[in-house]
Amino acid sequence: MGFTAGEAIRFGWETFKRRPWFFVGATLTLMLVSGLIEAFTRGIDAAVSGSADQSSLLGSLISLLAGTLINMGPRRSISLRMTIPTRPISPPGGTRVHS
Repeated sequence: MGFTAGEAIRFGWETFKRRPWFFVGATLTLMLVSGLIEAFTRGIDAAVSGSADQSSLLGSLISLLAGTLINMGPRRSISLRMTIPTRPISPPGGTRVHS
């Protein structure tokens, strides 16, 4: 089974074209969550070390843990969900829609 970079790029582009606003929304949501975590850890740094610009061990550990969870969890599941075909679903008493 051959695999080329061109095929990967085409597959990614076709996947994106199917639901572009989902990817845009997911990206913006992850950026917002990352920003909130950054603000939270800067507050911890300020409380522990006296300055938000000076890192503390506690703030660094929280940032590392939260960043790892964000990068491993939602991004991975979003990517997998977009590449695996889904079956049609029927809302109660309504028209069939595709997820």
